[in-house]
Formats: sequence, C-alpha cells, structure tokens
Amino acid sequence: MTSLHQSSDVFYEYRLQARRPATYAALGVGMITGYTVIFANALLAAIPVTAYIGVVLWRLVRNPTAGLRFTPLALEVFDHREIRHFPFRDIRSARLRTGVFSDDECVLVMANGPRIALPPDALPPIKKLRAEFLRRGIIAT
Repeated sequence: MTSLHQSSDVFYEYRLQARRPATYAALGVGMITGYTVIFANALLAAIPVTAYIGVVLWRLVRNPTAGLRFTPLALEVFDHREIRHFPFRDIRSARLRTGVFSDDECVLVMANGPRIALPPDALPPIKKLRAEFLRRGIIAT
C-alpha cells in the first residue's frame, strides 16, 4: 500500500506493507481452496493449503513495513528492522537505477564519502524518487 501524506512537517511519504488488498485476496483464495479441499475429502491436499494459509496469516500478523519519508530537513528510511535518518545537508547525490531483472536501487553518496544503499522495499517508483530528490536540490543520476 502506498500513501502520500502531506502536512507541514512531512512533504512526501511512501509506505509498503503486507496489509494490502492483494494479501487479503490471497487469504480469501486460500480459504476458498481450503473449504473446497475439506468438502471434497482430499485431506492430503489440505496440508499444502493449510501451510499456504498459515504463511499468509503470518505476513498479515507481522505486517512487515518499509518506506521512506522526505521531511523538511532530512530523508528518513524505514524497514521492519530500523529507521535511518539522513539530513539533506549530508547527502551529496543519489544514484538511482531501475532494475530490469532485479529490484530498483538507490545509493546515497554522502558528503563525507561513504555510499549507503537504501533497502529496495523502501523505494517508491524511481521517477517519483528522482523528482523528490531534485525538488530538494540533490543531484539524482
């Protein structure tokens, strides 16, 4: 699920989480399949169906979330493990790459030298990310 939140302290926010319509649809398909298997007395087929429903329910309960937030002074990147804070004054540029057979990539080149790769799950579409960096005066190549 993506969201655009605009207020006085957050200019742009992108969020990807497990609780979205596709996951609930997957749960529904699993439940329908499970009922069909039970009523057909195909108990051997119930094992993989039960495992599938268990995995979907586990994702809904855990709800792994990732995303980023452009605030007036910094870029905040979060995933299910941590929140990282990058002041704009410390970012020299951003290197963006659209993946063809892999995830999109964003590497921040910091003013003091290191390069920091952002988690792929936290990235909005590359065109939007590039526009947000350029809007804040950060070179995005």
